[in-house]
Amino acid sequence: MRHSRSAPKFTGGWGVSVRALVLGPIEVWVGDKQVSLGGPKPRTLLAALLLQPRQVVPVERLIDLIWDESPPQTAGALVHTYVSSLRRAVRGRRTSSTG
Repeated sequence: MRHSRSAPKFTGGWGVSVRALVLGPIEVWVGDKQVSLGGPKPRTLLAALLLQPRQVVPVERLIDLIWDESPPQTAGALVHTYVSSLRRAVRGRRTSSTG
């Protein structure tokens, strides 16, 4: 497991260690299992949130980061969907088929 030394871990209230890697491919590990995060947009969202820990990141800022140009009219709703999906992935410890 390459994450064993490089990423800080936290328990997040789940009673198991959680590690998030942001240098290189965005990855989250719960215990010794890699969590499936979805495509590039949810990963970009996660990276933006991880790089500003314990801070509120406005949805408008997240939209700017996720969509370089011309976000869809539903961008706000999509951000909320991505957040929900990421929460479910970590809480449910849904693991990657490759990890």
